[in-house]
Amino acid sequence: MTRSRAMNVCLATAGAGILAAMVRVLMQPAAALPRWDLLACLALTSAGIAGALLLLRRDHLPASGREETSRYWWPDRNGAWISAALFFGIIVPIYLFGYAALSPSPEATRIVEAGGGIRAVAVQDVLSSEYVRSKHSGHYEYKARVSVPFDTGSEAVTAEFDSDYRVDRGDKVWALYAPSAVELGALADGDRDVLQEESGGSAQPATYALVLLVTGLFLSLGALFGGFARAGRKLKVLGENGRGRSVAVTVTGVDVTLDREPPKPDVPRRPHPRIRMTGPAGEPLEIFLDPAIDPPGLDRQITGLQAGLFWIVPSPEYLAKGHKAFATLVLEGRRCVRGWFDTAEGAQLPEGAVVSASDALPDWEKLRAIRTCPVWNPRIHAAGLWALLIGVLALAVIACGVGTAATVLLAVTAYVSAAVGRVMVKSRRTRYLRSLLPGPGA
Repeated sequence: MTRSRAMNVCLATAGAGILAAMVRVLMQPAAALPRWDLLACLALTSAGIAGALLLLRRDHLPASGREETSRYWWPDRNGAWISAALFFGIIVPIYLFGYAALSPSPEATRIVEAGGGIRAVAVQDVLSSEYVRSKHSGHYEYKARVSVPFDTGSEAVTAEFDSDYRVDRGDKVWALYAPSAVELGALADGDRDVLQEESGGSAQPATYALVLLVTGLFLSLGALFGGFARAGRKLKVLGENGRGRSVAVTVTGVDVTLDREPPKPDVPRRPHPRIRMTGPAGEPLEIFLDPAIDPPGLDRQITGLQAGLFWIVPSPEYLAKGHKAFATLVLEGRRCVRGWFDTAEGAQLPEGAVVSASDALPDWEKLRAIRTCPVWNPRIHAAGLWALLIGVLALAVIACGVGTAATVLLAVTAYVSAAVGRVMVKSRRTRYLRSLLPGPGA
């Protein structure tokens, strides 16, 4: 097994632990704390992350013996799913862990342990009622006396509960009580699902709906920002609008250079990988690459090869808005690399040959993106994994039961640790690319 494949196994194990914990919360959100089932799931997650960290630190597994490719443009795919996770995906498990920590009711637990169940009871008297209106709906908040049939006879129990409909004297509501334990009283509610959850049942339908909604938003955002972007998608309309261009090139090297101009005043110019090429007449050409691409790894794979460079000439208005002129380098074996031309400070695009729909264009659906090795770099990714591990430990403390204020603080810590991990990975990647700059700029 290669290190890259072993890393994927470890991270899949970590993800399986989180998914298992989410399922357990939905199955039984109000179980007594500490939640040993959730702690067991998080132990699996921690083991997966710890295993990935060990693989990064100890290079005892061989690197891949073959060139790795992907049907998707993996820098866009990875960035899209990470961004979607920070916006929506991570929120779901954090919310569910907080929900599990704050849902248990000591009163309900004692009633269930005494053999209690849920039955319909009659309202004897409504002591107070209030209609609470929200933005799109509303509910009633009641304080009432209900008649509960204990084994020793019916008792009037005062209860506070919510109801979606109006309740009057003589109406039926639901009550959780133990017939043989009158001293424990009863819990009442207009919705049986609420009492079912408090007594150890599954989550309410509204909770399932919320989880499905946020999960749908996560998947939609990931797909929208390139989570399923095919490697050759930029070539899809190459011959359709008359602005497609191509040129035969020879790759002369892959290195690192700085942006032509800083993104903001007083901000250092950012380093970017770059492919250097020569055209048919020996003219120099270059395209910039996503920072996720490892220059030495790509240099070993493509330097000296013949290739075709394809791009679409963007409109002046498009470039004036700061958009990039994207290009795709297509090599033998249906391999490709995507990048963009430098258009800063009035730089001109190469002339190239006009591409028409009748030309023999590369089949964009069959192109595969070159994945540079090493896929996992200890200098870049270790910090992000440590940050994720801290977030998992925060969730583990929540599952132990630490009170409302501490639960909220730890939930925020879990989310922030994931965001900080992302920032640290990007910062270390920039530092790594700067170390590859030639001369005094390194």
